[in-house]
Parts: sequence; structure tokens; C-alpha cells
Amino acid sequence: MLALGLLLAGVVSAVGAYTATFPQGETYVSCYDEQGEPPGVSSSENNLTEAENLTFPLGYSCSWEMADGSVLTQPSYPETENVFLVLGLGLIAASAVVVVRGIRRPADSVAAPDSLQPVGDQR
Repeated sequence: MLALGLLLAGVVSAVGAYTATFPQGETYVSCYDEQGEPPGVSSSENNLTEAENLTFPLGYSCSWEMADGSVLTQPSYPETENVFLVLGLGLIAASAVVVVRGIRRPADSVAAPDSLQPVGDQR
């Protein structure tokens, strides 16, 4: 039961972190809303050349076309979401340890109550 609780808490934490990082599913929106255009970006309408989601650590990367023709790439890693992701993965690992320890425990390591112990010859 403990393993199931740890597993469930871990999955909820990890999935919650992922959905909090990518709520719209549109990375371009995050680049404009969260980071904004950096100073020195070109004035063209298509100045955001690439935007991609980063799986681990959670975040996204925005590549901007600069006025001098170069490309500036800005990664963004939200700390809170990554803490919850690592916490969730740790809870999932802990649930696996609990399950493995439960399987490996030998059956004779559990002592029988005194009432079930043989008490010599009772004829």
C-alpha cells in the first residue's frame, strides 16, 4: 500500500510539473510571454526563428534573430517545476525500492506468535 501511495504521489508530481511548464502546448507563446524579446533583436515580424520544449530539465529554448544577423538562443528552466519533477521521480524510485524490498524479504524473517510455537513434547 505504501508503494502505491508513493507511486501515485510521484506520478501526480511529475505530470503536474510537466503540465505547469507547458500549459498552452505552444512554445512560441511562452517565448513571447515569459521571456519577451531580448534587446538587440531584429525588427522583422519573424524574429523568433525557433522555439522548442526541453524535456529534462523541464523548460524551453527560444532562438531570436538579432539585428546584426546573428542568432541568440535563450534557454529557460523554471525552477519550481523542475523541483516538482525531481521530487516526483524520487517518489517513483522510492516506490520501486519498497516493492523490491517487500519481494526480497524472506518468509522466515517474520516470527510466529508465541501461541503458535511448539512447546516441547505434550503427550
